[in-house]
Amino acid sequence: MEKSLQPGNHSVVWKLIIEHIIYFIKDDIQKKKFEQEALKFCQRLWKEEKEMSTFGFNKFTKEIIDTLMQLLRDGERDESTIYEYEKEELWFYDEFQSSTEQDFWRNFDAETDDGELNKMISDRVQLIDKILALSERLDQHEMRTKYQRIKLAIYRKVLFRPNFVGYNENKKEMIKKSVEQLYRDLGEKERIAEFLESLLSSWIVHWEQWGGGAGASEMSLLARERTIRGILQLCRELNKQKLYRRFGREAIIFYEDLWREEVEEMDTRRIKKVLCEIKDLASSVEDYERERHYQDVYKVSC
Repeated sequence: MEKSLQPGNHSVVWKLIIEHIIYFIKDDIQKKKFEQEALKFCQRLWKEEKEMSTFGFNKFTKEIIDTLMQLLRDGERDESTIYEYEKEELWFYDEFQSSTEQDFWRNFDAETDDGELNKMISDRVQLIDKILALSERLDQHEMRTKYQRIKLAIYRKVLFRPNFVGYNENKKEMIKKSVEQLYRDLGEKERIAEFLESLLSSWIVHWEQWGGGAGASEMSLLARERTIRGILQLCRELNKQKLYRRFGREAIIFYEDLWREEVEEMDTRRIKKVLCEIKDLASSVEDYERERHYQDVYKVSC
């Protein structure tokens, strides 16, 4: 095992060797012994890399510090050693984020595939959350504030981007809540209302340009649906009753068009959802005749 982990293996191979040997060793004593050897190897490799004039904040050096920290935390947990390396880890991740930030924004602006965008956002937020957690543990308050603002900037840009469809934790309604919480954490609660007003204005522009007009085909169906739902939710939160009635009626038209065009392809669950949306929207804008009509359609269809 020791020969396998010689410094000459400065490629992805060394990490695979460590992972596979740890996985396949069944004897606990032997596994613990190898983990100690692997930790010493990683510590030596980290020291050597840091002393090199060509040291870079890249995926290779990231693999070293990540593996080193994992072995430390899974081992005997020498808290003083962990603390010292956590300072190194925070230093590395701060520099790593800074050195890749321009590429992130350039790729973010250029990417058009929602799947790739979601992965890009998730990976970046995961990196920032790691820095935030380290900043908290090491009492680095200025660093924590810095990365709260970086996270806020990413989330705001995602929310104001037209035609973006978020998955899981990247859904716009979830990101909106995260932005509000970040403002609270930063002691800037008073900025939430201004942010919501700005977001509402932006989403209305998106809807009018791509969602509800002649250019509707340029905006994906799911993006259009989430945009109009988001507009209505913001109107409720900001108590904008006139705007709610206006866009409530537009939402009814959107769902009626959806119903006519796609009802043959909808399963029962989707049919119920669309009909319930139209009924609830009609009720909310006091269009009781339409509400009764779709109540009857619901009974027949479901």
